[in-house]
Amino acid sequence: MESSREEVLAILWPLQNQGPGRHDGAKPRFSGTIPTVQDHIGSMTVRWQPLGPDNAPSGTRPGTTARVIGVWLWCVAGLVFAMVLVGGATRLTESGLSIVEWKPVTGAIPPIGAADWEAEFAKYRTIPQYERLNRGMSLEEFKTIYWWEWGHRLLGRLIGAAFLLPFLWFLWRGSIDRRLGLALAGIFALGAVQGAVGWWMVASGLTERVTVSQYRLAFHLTLACMIYGALVWTADRTFALGSTQKVQDKARRPSPVVGQGWGEGAGGDGTCAPQASTAAREGPPLLSLPGAGEKENGPTTPRRLRWSAYALLGLVIVQIYLGALVAGLRAGLIYNTWPLIDGTLIPSAANLFFDRPLWRNFFENTLTVQFDHRMVGYGLCVLALAHAVDAYSHRRGQPLAIGAGFVAIALLAQAGIGIMTLIRGVPIEIALLHQAVALVALTGATLHAGRTLSIQGGPRE
Repeated sequence: MESSREEVLAILWPLQNQGPGRHDGAKPRFSGTIPTVQDHIGSMTVRWQPLGPDNAPSGTRPGTTARVIGVWLWCVAGLVFAMVLVGGATRLTESGLSIVEWKPVTGAIPPIGAADWEAEFAKYRTIPQYERLNRGMSLEEFKTIYWWEWGHRLLGRLIGAAFLLPFLWFLWRGSIDRRLGLALAGIFALGAVQGAVGWWMVASGLTERVTVSQYRLAFHLTLACMIYGALVWTADRTFALGSTQKVQDKARRPSPVVGQGWGEGAGGDGTCAPQASTAAREGPPLLSLPGAGEKENGPTTPRRLRWSAYALLGLVIVQIYLGALVAGLRAGLIYNTWPLIDGTLIPSAANLFFDRPLWRNFFENTLTVQFDHRMVGYGLCVLALAHAVDAYSHRRGQPLAIGAGFVAIALLAQAGIGIMTLIRGVPIEIALLHQAVALVALTGATLHAGRTLSIQGGPRE
C-alpha cells in the first residue's frame, strides 16, 4: 500500500487525540505509562501513542504560551509602574484625602451632577485637612484633587481586573503549572492586601492629622514596589522560559518515524510507527528548562557576584522605604541643602537621637530620617559601582556585566536626581522623575538578580 508521509501524519494526529475507536473529539485522560495501541484504517494497521511535550507536532507550542503569559505579566507590571507614579502625583498635590470613603465597587463611578459634587465636597469639608490647610477652597479646586485620587483608585481596580481575568483564563486552559500558579496567586493576594492598605493609609489622615501617617505611606509604597518587583521577576522568568522552549523545540523536533521508514518499509507488514526520536525523548522536561542567566551562574562565576546582586536589590527596596518616610514627614522641605545637612556632613548624635524611645528617631525625627536616606543612597552607589567593576572583570561584554552596569548607572542617576529634587525645593516634576527613576533602578536590580538564577516550572500546554 502506498501512502505519503503527510497522509499518514494527517491520520495519526486525530487518532492520538481521540484514541482507538474514538472520533468524538473529546480529550482523553491519561495517567501512568500508556501502551502502544493498534488501530485499523482500511487495509493499514497503525500504531499510535498519546502525544507528550517531547513528541507533539508543531501545532502544540508551549513556548508560545509561556511568551504570551510573560507579555501579559509585563503589561500588568507597566500598569503598576504607572500607578506608583499617579500615587506620587496624588501625594505631591495633597489629593489623597479628597475621597473620604472606601467603596471598592460603587466608588468606580465618579460624581456626575452638581448635587453629587456638592455632596462629595461637603464630606471633604468635615476633615481636618480642609479646616487647617484648605479652608475657602472652591468647588473647582476640589475637583482637581478629587480627580487625582479617583484616578489613582480607578487604576488600582483596572490592575486587579487586568491581572485576575487573564489569570483565570490561563488556569481554565491549563496553561499554568502548579508552581507558577501559586506564585501568581500570591501576587494577586498581595494586590488585594495593597488595596486595603491604601484605605488604611488614607484613614490615618481623616480624623486628627492633616496628612497621612508616614508609617502607613512607607508601607503602602514599599508593598507596591514589592508587587511590581514580583511581577517583573516572574514576567522575565516566564518569558525567558518561552524563548528557551522555542529554541529547544526546534532543536529537538521529533522524527515521525523510528526504524526503516514509512508504510511497508517500517516493518514489512504495512505498519507505521511514528514515535519520538531518542534525542527528543531524552530532552529536558517541558517545565524544567533553564532560565535566562543560567549561563551566567556557572561554576566560574564567583558567588559574591550573586550575593552582591541580591544585596543591591534588597537595598533598593530599603531605600524606597526610607524615601517614603522622607516624603511622609516632608523632610525634604526642611533640610534642603547638599552635601551638608543641618549645616554639617554628619549631624551630632544629640540631634539625631534626641527622641525617646530611641527607635522613634528612625521613623519620626526628620533629620535622622533624611540622614539615613542619604547614607543608604551613598552606600548603594558605592556597592553598585564595586559590583559592576567586579562583574566586568569576570564577564566583560556578557549579560551579567551589562546588567550590573545598568544598575550602577540607574542608581547614580537616581542619586543625582534626588539631590536636584532636594535643592530645588521638591518641585512636582522633578520629584516624580525621582520616583520614576527609582522604579527603573528597581527594575534593573530585579532583572539582574533574577538572571543570576535558573528557574524550574512555568506554563504548559
